[in-house]
Amino acid sequence: MTHTQWKIIVDVLLAITFVSLMITGIWPQFTFQHVGRAGFTLLHVQAGEVFVVLGLIHFGLNWRWVRTHLFRRKVVAKSG
Repeated sequence: MTHTQWKIIVDVLLAITFVSLMITGIWPQFTFQHVGRAGFTLLHVQAGEVFVVLGLIHFGLNWRWVRTHLFRRKVVAKSG
């Protein structure tokens, strides 16, 4: 698989995990009714852990962009 394909897969999984966290975080009573408290805890906590891991992988896959845009040297114009 190419680097770009990995980034697409990780980005889609990151989006799905983010939506899962938002649903369980914003609307917990809905989640409690359908999966119970133990299921909610399992879903929300493990989705959070997966989100962090995917975020780190995303950061690693985009390291070239991060390095170029966030750590670039500022060019000082010479005067005179």
